[in-house]
Amino acid sequence: MAFCRAPKEKYSSLQRRLRKDITLTQTYREWKKREASERVVHHLRTGSFLLICALCLSILMTACAENADVAQEDLPKTVILNAIDDPTSIEGFSYPKGAHVLRIAFPRIMECDSCLVTDGSESILIDCATEAQAEQVLIMLREQEIAKLDAIYITHPHADHAGGLAEILQEFPTDGVWTCFSDLTNNISQALPGICEAFDVPLNRYEEGHVFTLGGATFETYAATDRALGINDRSAAFRMQYGDAVMFFAADLEARGLRRLGNMLDPETLRLDIIKYPHHGKNGLVREFWRPAKLRFAVVTSDRTRREGKEDLVYKGWAHAFTAEGEITLLCDGKTWCVCWQEDAQRILKGETAAKKPDEGTETAEPEDAPVYITVDKKE
Repeated sequence: MAFCRAPKEKYSSLQRRLRKDITLTQTYREWKKREASERVVHHLRTGSFLLICALCLSILMTACAENADVAQEDLPKTVILNAIDDPTSIEGFSYPKGAHVLRIAFPRIMECDSCLVTDGSESILIDCATEAQAEQVLIMLREQEIAKLDAIYITHPHADHAGGLAEILQEFPTDGVWTCFSDLTNNISQALPGICEAFDVPLNRYEEGHVFTLGGATFETYAATDRALGINDRSAAFRMQYGDAVMFFAADLEARGLRRLGNMLDPETLRLDIIKYPHHGKNGLVREFWRPAKLRFAVVTSDRTRREGKEDLVYKGWAHAFTAEGEITLLCDGKTWCVCWQEDAQRILKGETAAKKPDEGTETAEPEDAPVYITVDKKE
């Protein structure tokens, strides 16, 4: 039987064609698969990019909203007219008729503490300065037309805070003296009962959490009892709130006492308008305290002699004034602070709106490098 055979050359050509077709088919399939894969990858990349853009936009919008809220929260609730640095700030200013204005006055003292808080009908004195500088406190009380003190609060038993008590009690009737330390703390605390008894004034005790009011203002007391802390860090500090206005009287608190308050109180409570700077400006404020405080003005019971705390005030750009340069008076109606010298405060209270221009030849503050003589014990 004869079979039909394709010529060898024809068979080889057919085989090559088939192989070529198969190769082309495989190449086409691989190309389609690769194209599909690339299409999927492209879609994924495009989708991921759009998703990332959407997420970024969402985060950005949220951040902007939060920043707007924070910016709104950071806006101060009160106005501070600083007539000490800028006397023109009170030109044309007067409180509304009938406004209940609180006065916080600091005498012309150095390296010691004393402060009067009054609304004209009630008056309290926080600390009494040293015995040698008590006369400056008496001058301030007379100029403020104080007839009687409702209370004297001693923040801690050191001579630069309690040394002038007898001189003040001798001239001004007082309903009571308040202390937060034991009579056995030191010789100053041991002498307090005898001084109060000599002038027939009751000696009362207060502690952390003690609250009192004056003319619509509320005072909260913070006084540590941990004996591991020194007397300065256990001194009583007062947070005063009057309307939206907040002031902090920091006594002689140092780093450990300030850090305790910074860790204990919430940021809203720590937020302040004005502070009676602690320990006469000898030490700077700790981060835990000053960051939430957002200070706007500080009263320093000292002069311009360079110390850590005073240099910190300049470095951080906080407005401040020194009691050694004159009697400082803070006026407040719960919304507007007026920080000025005693003479300007009297004019504002009398309804005189223009700031007094300094007379020619008026004595100016001494330069920063002027020598200063300090008589108090450095430990205090």
